[in-house]
Amino acid sequence: MDPSQQPQQPVVPTYDPTQPPAPVAPVPQPQVYQPVPPVAPVAPAPQPIVPAGAPAQPVPAWNPAAPQPVQPAAFTPPSKGLNKKLIIIIACAVGGLVVVGIVIAVLIAMFSVSKKDYNAAIDQYNELSSANYTLSSKISTVTYGLDSATDTTFDNDMDAAKKALDKVKSENTTLAKLKAASLGDSGAKYKTFNTKLEAYITYDTNLLSSFGDVRDAMVTCDKASDSTSSANAMIAAIDSCVTDLGKVSNVADADVKEYASKIKDEFTNLSSILGQLSKITDPYGKQYDQYKSLRDQTYTVSDNLSAARSDFHSNLEKHGAAVDPKDAADDFSKFLESKLTS
Repeated sequence: MDPSQQPQQPVVPTYDPTQPPAPVAPVPQPQVYQPVPPVAPVAPAPQPIVPAGAPAQPVPAWNPAAPQPVQPAAFTPPSKGLNKKLIIIIACAVGGLVVVGIVIAVLIAMFSVSKKDYNAAIDQYNELSSANYTLSSKISTVTYGLDSATDTTFDNDMDAAKKALDKVKSENTTLAKLKAASLGDSGAKYKTFNTKLEAYITYDTNLLSSFGDVRDAMVTCDKASDSTSSANAMIAAIDSCVTDLGKVSNVADADVKEYASKIKDEFTNLSSILGQLSKITDPYGKQYDQYKSLRDQTYTVSDNLSAARSDFHSNLEKHGAAVDPKDAADDFSKFLESKLTS
């Protein structure tokens, strides 16, 4: 091939930092089309190393290498920034409303009473009522066997009464933990009932304690009043009764304390009367009037002992009724039932 027909190679300019770049002459095109072989990429000329302290070199006005596109500063458009903030605020607000809603729902559940709660309270109230019925029955048994039951029977009856009392306490503790016993109107009614029930429990606790304290003395006095032996033996038995009653003169229950005091006084008087009677040698002769007077006094003591016993049981019934929480219990239970039908 004629050398004149060879396509010209592109001229790579030599970069001189002291001279401005020379213009590149246009490449003449051949008359006859020939395919141009691919041209290898032209690497930029290496930059000279400037020694430290050398004078600054002029910056070339144009870099023959392909210029790199300038990346714009990455500023977030203000409108988009506001949208993100707004989204965050809205999200927080919605999240806050959801949390508030959950909290309100939890509070409503915590501080409101449902029919299910009322029904649970009625069931537990019935358990408490049943326990109280058992307690009343056991205390009545102990009361009437105070001076007449055998030791084994009395001890068993006392144990049963104490267990019944503990049952009332435990059933009430369970009831107090229920919503219907602590919230709203039903909670207020339970509070009234519970105040009376606690007084009732205290009363029964003191009563059973007092029964236990006076039991031995009552048995001694009962035996003394039934004694049919000699006058001296009867006087000795009565004196033992008085001594035993003196040891339990400060029991917790007021009615038991009063009863013990009354029979102590009567048996003390009886001991004195029997002592005088034992000295009479001619009861149907010269000493008849004296004998008759002393005999009538023993009748009076006997009547006083019977009256004291009757008053004792009457006072127990009266004072037990005074602390009985029945009215408050009925008010509470009827309110619970009304909530199931409303």
